[in-house]
Amino acid sequence: MRKEKTDTNAEPFITEVNRECYDKLGKLYKDGKRDLDIIVKIGAWKDFLDNLSGKSILNVGCGAGDASRLLLDSGYEVINTDLSPKMLTIAKEKCPEAKNLVLGATELDKLNERFDGIIAIHLIQHLNRKMATDFFRQTYDHLNKNGVFMLVFTNTCFEKNGYQLEGGAVEGNMIWWNKWKLEEVASLIGKYNFKPIKFYQQKYVEKSCGYMEPFVLMCKKA
Repeated sequence: MRKEKTDTNAEPFITEVNRECYDKLGKLYKDGKRDLDIIVKIGAWKDFLDNLSGKSILNVGCGAGDASRLLLDSGYEVINTDLSPKMLTIAKEKCPEAKNLVLGATELDKLNERFDGIIAIHLIQHLNRKMATDFFRQTYDHLNKNGVFMLVFTNTCFEKNGYQLEGGAVEGNMIWWNKWKLEEVASLIGKYNFKPIKFYQQKYVEKSCGYMEPFVLMCKKA
């Protein structure tokens, strides 16, 4: 990792660092399944499905594809996006019938489709404020009327914002981390015509990033 990548908060650098991180992690990445287990446990997953008016789902930052596999098994049509080609390769292995695209969170305008639901599980921690604002705007634009957006994030993995060592067995692997406050996220989403559905919070049950206090915000495009 070149030192200059830790000296800037500009979007291209953040994107490059995040992509390199998850490319290196590859099959070492195991948090996706644990994160999904919590979302199911607290009832957020069922509520998301119950509020959908159709079958088309976009999974932004799909990682290893665990959430998409569950959606496909339930009869939904899924497009996976992730900025890491290596992570998307793993998602393709789990979800061969999904459409799998190498796209970052702020590149959704390259898509022509609109969706009945969009999910982003532990994605915005890796975006700065400008990137998150762009992502929420593009999410709104790519939802059908009454489309549902489920956002999952945590702020407990690291103590401060900026570039952090990540990945355990992958020595020197770095990731961009933003320790979002709940009110900051709600304020950014509130700039768009979303109708809140429900908020969830699960207290951590184990000292692991995958189990730490996930917040779930669910809202609908009016």
